[in-house]
Amino acid sequence: MTILKPKDVADRLGITTRALQTWDRKGIFKAKRSPTNRRFYTEDQINQYLSQNSLSSNKKQVAYARVSIYGQKDDLKDQLSYIRQYANAQGIVLDEEISDIGSGLNYKRQKWNNLLDEVMN
Repeated sequence: MTILKPKDVADRLGITTRALQTWDRKGIFKAKRSPTNRRFYTEDQINQYLSQNSLSSNKKQVAYARVSIYGQKDDLKDQLSYIRQYANAQGIVLDEEISDIGSGLNYKRQKWNNLLDEVMN
């Protein structure tokens, strides 16, 4: 049984330790307590929490990368490669990779707008 500190668990879940404390108080993700009343978590708790939440929702893991001009196409490949490596290191399985070439100053980016529409729905 691997024992984890709240900071490590918060980092893995992508939240703050304060949010983790709130979840503990509200019963969303209960912490175990040491004899000195310190919070700690186990690897099994995290796995169970993640599997419950992934089964109860239809969330997708999406990587999005963008460059401004066609001349930066190689940079776009590098961005996606970096995102893929990061996701793999975090144990995240990407469902989709989206790349766009367009200005960041306006919203005339078709793939970005489609992604936003999908998120809002």
